[in-house]
Amino acid sequence: MRQFAQILLVDPDSESARDLADTLRQLECPNQVARAATSEQALRMLEDRERFWRQNPDLILLNASTPHSVGLEVLAYAKGFPLFRAIPVVVLVAPADYEQARRAYDLHANVVVARPNGFTESLATLDAVCRIWLKLALRATPTQL
Repeated sequence: MRQFAQILLVDPDSESARDLADTLRQLECPNQVARAATSEQALRMLEDRERFWRQNPDLILLNASTPHSVGLEVLAYAKGFPLFRAIPVVVLVAPADYEQARRAYDLHANVVVARPNGFTESLATLDAVCRIWLKLALRATPTQL
């Protein structure tokens, strides 16, 4: 893995994205966050490897807990395209939004997590997500798919 984990954060809400990015910076796992506010922007970032990434991001974090959620479009694209299929995709949904969770799993999300409330809960949740998907999980490279 790289010295810094590359995380693509897809979140249409500026305040929410800022809070998530600030929390990610507090983690023991060094990371760099690139934010996309729309599904179109996220797809451009994934496809424009020369500009945004030398290789795929290590993790895609989708906030699907906002009223104008764009994350599931990105999830469907990433899991439907062999080059991106091995990227872990974590979907954040509103607490008890089981319908949105079902949709995300139908599109092959790696995990769906209730959107944490407050800094302490966010820190614990994102630390667990990063520990599992960036440190512990063994992933196939696109050439191994």
